[in-house]
Amino acid sequence: MDDLIAEFIAETREMLEALERALVAWERDPSDRAQFDQIFRFIHTVKGNCGFFDLPRIQALAHVTESALSEVRAGRRKADTRLVDAVLLVIDRIGEMIERVAAGKEIASGDDSELILALSESAPSLDSAAKDLPATDSAASVATKPRRQTDAQRTVS
Repeated sequence: MDDLIAEFIAETREMLEALERALVAWERDPSDRAQFDQIFRFIHTVKGNCGFFDLPRIQALAHVTESALSEVRAGRRKADTRLVDAVLLVIDRIGEMIERVAAGKEIASGDDSELILALSESAPSLDSAAKDLPATDSAASVATKPRRQTDAQRTVS
């Protein structure tokens, strides 16, 4: 099992690295279907793998994200700035939790409800939802803002 989890971690890191370009492009143009599809595939893959490796917190976060992205894919929801920013936060959170797994640490049980709420269509603005996001644990806080600057942050800077 150790070899399998090591391979999962390595592949997830590689996908996250490759995803950086797609995230920036999708943030600039949420209608870019090729970038959207790459992000969707990443989330879908992580969800399935986390089910196999019994990583329920990551799996739940990926599941909710996949559901929101499925709504976009089906044309029932627009990929607006709020959704894009929420997906960026989720991907950052997934990356942080994967690093905890890689370090042999437990993923602390936590409340991702604010992050999950940020994915919903009726979510408040991301700034109010993100500022209160809980960290994965006190020893390894997860950023409450995407590591990449959002369009709104660029105009303020």
